[in-house]
Amino acid sequence: MRDAQLAAFFAGAIRLAMPVLFAAVGELVSERAGVLNLSLEGLMLTGAFGAALGAHATGSPIVGVFAGVGLALLLALVLAVLSVTLGANQLVLGIAAVADRVAFLSAGRVTEEGPADQVLRQPEDPATASFLRVVSADTFTVGRA
Repeated sequence: MRDAQLAAFFAGAIRLAMPVLFAAVGELVSERAGVLNLSLEGLMLTGAFGAALGAHATGSPIVGVFAGVGLALLLALVLAVLSVTLGANQLVLGIAAVADRVAFLSAGRVTEEGPADQVLRQPEDPATASFLRVVSADTFTVGRA
């Protein structure tokens, strides 16, 4: 009995880890291309929400899948335009896309915490402000000359 439970546990763990593994492989490819995408989990959650909403609204799982893909692609397009066309910081965009609140640590203590939009736009702590000034899109590019 114990072996069957253990096998079922590992089978379930592998099944549940597959979406995260697919996202990790996608991020590996984009990192090699020089694009930092910290919003993968947010894109996955947006796609899942869009799929559930589309399937519920229409009663068709196929329409739900297309709605989920479309919503995730729309968010990815917004992030791409902001970072590539307008030159916004990829790191800050990735954090802002998935986090409602952020906290910055310095010397093992929380130096600033609050709504992501407020902290990233107008940090009160000098260490946080310094970090956000230093971090740039060029810091995280890979393979570009």
